Amino acid sequence: MADRICVARIGAAHGVRGEVKLWSFTEEPAAVAGYGPLESQDGTQCFQIEALRPAKDHFVVRIA
Repeated sequence: MADRICVARIGAAHGVRGEVKLWSFTEEPAAVAGYGPLESQDGTQCFQIEALRPAKDHFVVRIA
């Protein structure tokens, strides 16, 4: 297994339209959307960010 770097944390649902909260740990926080698909910690799931918008201390994202 390749070394992994934690670039974000996906949190709880936000609203009723299928969006979730996301905390970015990258130097430029909004750049996390351009990193390509994200994987779960164990590598069993893959998430592609479809849309990203800022909120108070996190982002609200829609995952494809």
